Amino acid sequence: MRLIAVDLDDTLLRRDKTLSAYTLNILSRCREKGLLIAFATARNECNAGVHIAKVRPDVVISSGGALTRVHGEILNICQFSEDETAALIDAGRALSSGQPMITVDTLDAHYENYRTDPTSEDPDWGDMIHTDFSGFRAPSLKVCVSLASPEDAAKVAAAVPDCEWLRFFGTDWYRFTKLNASKDGALAVLSAQMGIPMEDMIAFGDDYGDIGMIQSCGVGVAMQNAIPEALAAADAICEDCDQDGVARELERRFLSD
Repeated sequence: MRLIAVDLDDTLLRRDKTLSAYTLNILSRCREKGLLIAFATARNECNAGVHIAKVRPDVVISSGGALTRVHGEILNICQFSEDETAALIDAGRALSSGQPMITVDTLDAHYENYRTDPTSEDPDWGDMIHTDFSGFRAPSLKVCVSLASPEDAAKVAAAVPDCEWLRFFGTDWYRFTKLNASKDGALAVLSAQMGIPMEDMIAFGDDYGDIGMIQSCGVGVAMQNAIPEALAAADAICEDCDQDGVARELERRFLSD
């Protein structure tokens, strides 16, 4: 194996959104053995900043695969235009009887319309900009909207071309990205650009957005706390995220000698 691709929430991170000293040590030892570390997260870069600073991964795939950086430099970006972003926001609003919760990831910021002090609930999320999205004009990497049903999500996605949607498990949040923006798609671009075969990658995840990379990498590992679909797609299952499952699996596979 040459590259470790790992989701953050409910995968590498414990449920309290922390990284244990044990996990940080295992990641450091893996790097010393020549393995590259890649974060593959649905979060915007700024929302993952505290964890990026601690681990300093070689690769950061953010906003569900819409943006990929290698050693800080942009390798690939997939984004909606200003008009497409506005159309998705308008479509989400039209399908709600009230004011739907909306978030928008741009290259430089994360915008939301439903709370003014996000750090009181998610202290690891970094800066978020509160807005009502009136007249919002910016290209976006990802748009998320709270919706009543998958049928509504499909209607929102139909508002712009080449758009796909994905529900976050256990929530009424739906993510909208360009068709070619996915974690496995980002890893495929990385593979082609860096000459690392997909079979030389190991991927860890727990949710719908992780299934593609679990299936396409040489080894796909699901967390014990993963959704049934991710568990079914995986080659192996490791311990729960609160038990540092990723680190334990990496230690068994790469550091046991």
